[in-house]
Amino acid sequence: MKIAIFLPHMGVGGVERSTSILAHKLAELGHDVTVLSLGKNPEPSHLFDGLKYHHFPSKRVSTGVPRIAGYLRREKPDAVISAQSYANVGIVFACMLARFKGRIVLSERLNVSASTDSDRSLKTRITRLLMRLLYRRATGIVAISQGVADDLAQITRLAPERFTVIHNPVNHPDIHVKAREEVDCDWLNDASLRTVVTVARLERQKDVASLIRAFAQLEPDDLRLLIIGDGSERSKLESLAVDLSVSNRVGFTGAVSNPYKYMARSQLFVLSSLYEGLGNVLVEALALRLPVVSTDCPSGPAEILEYGRFGMLVKPGDPSALAEGMTTALADYESMNARTEDAQASLVRFTPETAVASYLELLRDDSA
Repeated sequence: MKIAIFLPHMGVGGVERSTSILAHKLAELGHDVTVLSLGKNPEPSHLFDGLKYHHFPSKRVSTGVPRIAGYLRREKPDAVISAQSYANVGIVFACMLARFKGRIVLSERLNVSASTDSDRSLKTRITRLLMRLLYRRATGIVAISQGVADDLAQITRLAPERFTVIHNPVNHPDIHVKAREEVDCDWLNDASLRTVVTVARLERQKDVASLIRAFAQLEPDDLRLLIIGDGSERSKLESLAVDLSVSNRVGFTGAVSNPYKYMARSQLFVLSSLYEGLGNVLVEALALRLPVVSTDCPSGPAEILEYGRFGMLVKPGDPSALAEGMTTALADYESMNARTEDAQASLVRFTPETAVASYLELLRDDSA
């Protein structure tokens, strides 16, 4: 099968990582996969090394639509897959312009309502309207969690059965290989210290500020907080650590290509997000047998942790609740480890094999 996968911008975030795993796995199975992307940089992310790649020199999805349509007319793939709301809207427009006859599979990676609740901009209102008008033209709509599927059903006013839940393929063997690499971090190499770790883009959605405020409430001197990731809020967060007098116990690594070697040597993983689509990094933490505390935000964490069975859930946007959750988890470490072990069998939901089988079923199912 000839498949085009549209990912508007290249990076190393969760969407890119999970899409690259899907693309590589489809290619391994003998499918002719080409990744399509936009932007200034004509080079693909290293995550897509070895795959066919086509770059469109357009900054925005809206201006890239005619070029994408031209590609579809020339190359005539059997199917297109896209990820994220604005990319999904753009790919449907391009397919209409190209009079594309193949299958169109749209993948939603975020709880749209939660992510746009406070955004009353014209752009957001138009995007939601276009989702309602255009998603119905897709032959398949994938949601990465049940919460995202339920949200999409409300936004698009489509029947719930139009949506297929396919979790991101993030439980990959490479995680364990990379976790064994040496790490140059004094805290993680000091057996007298315990490290709490998070991996996140430093943006409002991830609410790392609440995590720092929560960490400042913890008393043990042997605790450290390691924040892996970068973003527009980094300087603000570094200043917050100084203001709370914990800058000597809070470390920022910036963006790293291999977060797993840090995670594997930490004692607790914390997700402090205000909203998610799934929360890929929680699956990765559990796969590395790292106990987890997460906010019970829409959508995904509760589904991954089976509503508290495999990890601790706390109220989002509440530093005190987060501090209490971390304190309890660190104090009852044996119980937390047991929860993590119990989670292992459930992680088959997030393997590349499971995701690819579900996508192929959708791509071949004329009733979708």
